[in-house]
Amino acid sequence: MDARLATMPPASVARLTAASLSPPVDPDTRRKRLQAIEKHLDLAQLRSEHEALGAARDRGERAARMVALVRSLRRGADPATCASVLAEVEPAWHGSSRHLVMAELAQLSDRQVSEIPVQTYRDALLTTVQSRESNATTLAQAERAVHKAIGAAILRDDIPRAAQLLGLLVQIRLDPRVRWRADKAPAPGQKPPMEYLPSPLRIAEGLAARLHAAYEGVRLDGTTPMLGPVAVGRYEPEAERLILDLLLGRTPKAPRLPRKPVTCGGPLDEVMRYVPEISLKETALVDELLDRDDTTDPHKTDLVAAISRSAPGRWTPSQRRRFTQHLLRVARDASLDLSRRVKAIGRVDDAPLLLELLPGAAGPVAAAILARCARIAPPTAELRRLFLERARRSGVVGRAAMSALNVLSERMPGPFDLAPYRELLLSKDCAVVNRKNAANRVSASATVEARDLLMGAWRSDDLHPSIQPDILAGLLRFVDQADVRQVLIGGITTVPEMWPLLNPGSRLLFPNESQARSEVARGFVALAEALVESGDERIASTAAGVCIAQHDLCSEGLGLATRLLAEARTSGRVLVQTVDSLSRLPDDAGLPHWQAALARLVAAASGGQTWALARLARLAPRPRAFRIALGLAQKAAGLRFTAAASLKEILDVDLVEVRFATELWSEYLALVDEQPARRIPSTGKLKDPGLAASLVDWLIQHGGLGAALSAAELSLQVEKQLRDSPAWRARLDAIRAMHADAAERLLLADT
Repeated sequence: MDARLATMPPASVARLTAASLSPPVDPDTRRKRLQAIEKHLDLAQLRSEHEALGAARDRGERAARMVALVRSLRRGADPATCASVLAEVEPAWHGSSRHLVMAELAQLSDRQVSEIPVQTYRDALLTTVQSRESNATTLAQAERAVHKAIGAAILRDDIPRAAQLLGLLVQIRLDPRVRWRADKAPAPGQKPPMEYLPSPLRIAEGLAARLHAAYEGVRLDGTTPMLGPVAVGRYEPEAERLILDLLLGRTPKAPRLPRKPVTCGGPLDEVMRYVPEISLKETALVDELLDRDDTTDPHKTDLVAAISRSAPGRWTPSQRRRFTQHLLRVARDASLDLSRRVKAIGRVDDAPLLLELLPGAAGPVAAAILARCARIAPPTAELRRLFLERARRSGVVGRAAMSALNVLSERMPGPFDLAPYRELLLSKDCAVVNRKNAANRVSASATVEARDLLMGAWRSDDLHPSIQPDILAGLLRFVDQADVRQVLIGGITTVPEMWPLLNPGSRLLFPNESQARSEVARGFVALAEALVESGDERIASTAAGVCIAQHDLCSEGLGLATRLLAEARTSGRVLVQTVDSLSRLPDDAGLPHWQAALARLVAAASGGQTWALARLARLAPRPRAFRIALGLAQKAAGLRFTAAASLKEILDVDLVEVRFATELWSEYLALVDEQPARRIPSTGKLKDPGLAASLVDWLIQHGGLGAALSAAELSLQVEKQLRDSPAWRARLDAIRAMHADAAERLLLADT
């Protein structure tokens, strides 16, 4: 209704609004009607309605009336009336409707705001700025409102008024919620971001420059024209320059106080404030800093945290040694928080000194020492033996020692040595978590020595059950070897929940460059063939997926999938997962296997298995031949509507790719002629004139309702100039003669 009223002449709007509000109307209905049309009423009509309704019933209605009064000023109110109404709605600035009234005030024209008192603006703007409920949008509207008032004052050469209003603008601009430097406007229809205000910086810059030029040479004794009501006792050019800098978007040059010299002789709090500068710049004072008893007392202050990690690199060797001793004192102090002790250890660069702290150290401290030494100590056999002995333990120290052993092993010269990991993996007294870690580290090397070690660990009598999955995962890298496959078959079928080890989505861990990928793939297929006989449905279905995933490297994989589909004992779950795996093949290489899978699904659907029908309806293969076979299978299973949709989708793609398959069209039209409701409008764009002529001629010769409607639809995609040729006019006449519905379709298109 608002849009319709906005396009009508004012006199018509006045008559309609008067008629809608004329009595007899009960007060509630009248209030609802007034709320709907109040934005189209002028001030006199609105006051008349408010008087007729009587006093406002509650605070919300009273606030809504004040918003409506200010909104009505836009309908031609003079400046004096605007000033009167704004003074009348003064309570609105202290209520929840503040942002609504501010939005309407910002919409008034420059002429209308020329007589609004500065005090009214002061009440409105300062209340808005001081309210925690005001957001950036409300402050932007406040800025727009005061901009208009400043511009109007400058045009009338009212310099004192402009200066006072500019002081209010400064109060808005200095609010931290106003990110007023951004001047990027939002896209049409989008909500302005917090960083954007409707009045860009260039407007403020222009106003400030005009105001500065207007009162140039005008100096009032005892006040500041720029600051207005918040003036200092006398005129101060520095204050004016600061405000102008803010308005113009410049960084104010605040006066800098004389800087105290950096020293280590003051109170502790003062010296600690100087520590970052002393450690990085005034390095000559580092010795004085370390000489003080209070700065180096870890119970009084945290000197380690105050000095950055890069600072000691600027010091003399003597200073670094003294700081290292302080770090060691912090690390030894058992009364300090563990986190501070661990951080101090992380700053020490002397491994022998750290290792002296290791005997008797608390768990987190010992773990930090091991981790630090693994990175800074020279990689020696003695240090590796230390890590190895500690890795036998459980808990935080054992895990840290295992991680340290891994780091040190990478730093050791020569080829990777499996000896420490062999010792841990085969040890009975080693923590299980570290034995698992050792098994994974051995598996990652993928060497003959690693295979032999894993095989030996598998055959050991005291192998912990928790380590078996890690060993099997490592042996999977050597699946192309017959003896390893026998271990994998036994492990996957006996160890609980090991079937996810065969994950077709991971391309099955092709191990290293020395093994050909095709040989590994054949090894996986051989493993899967043996696992299918286990009788476990999850293993069988996953094994089939493995084989299908490796079809490009090993053609025997698709053969196993076909054998699974052919066996009567294959369960529905295995069948469905095998079909899903086949549907993800990227090309037509597996078409015979896909057709075999569809035949099994059709047979199951014909036997009343609803899951087979559901699967046929949901399959979505990518290759064209697969999709054609799926459509024919859906038709054979009785899903004739779904089959028509599948075939039509292929035919639409053929139109774009300039392909014409008469057998496919015949199948589709046969389904449509059985039931016309199965016909689906074409979505493909027929751009080739030769294909269009051949296809339409074939449809005319085929005959039937589906062919007639399809021919009419396709002929309308041909360019009109070509349709006006004698050959195409003859085709269109033949289409009209095929069926009355086709003739009607062409007639409606021509008109």
